[in-house]
Amino acid sequence: MAIDLKTIRKLSVQERLDLVERIWESIDAEAQPFTDSQWTEIQRRLQHYRANRKSALSYDQIKAKLRSVA
Repeated sequence: MAIDLKTIRKLSVQERLDLVERIWESIDAEAQPFTDSQWTEIQRRLQHYRANRKSALSYDQIKAKLRSVA
């Protein structure tokens, strides 16, 4: 299956995050290489993100923050 990365890059950050979320949710939980505790933590973080989307940082914001402390 071909994936058009140019088209994906044209999406907003929020649209790309939503796409990643939909892809992630389409993967059968049993096929994931995580322990039960890791999977629980992933689910907890996803719920937190969904409840607090405006508090999420963009990639550029994270990069700038990391550079400021380096």
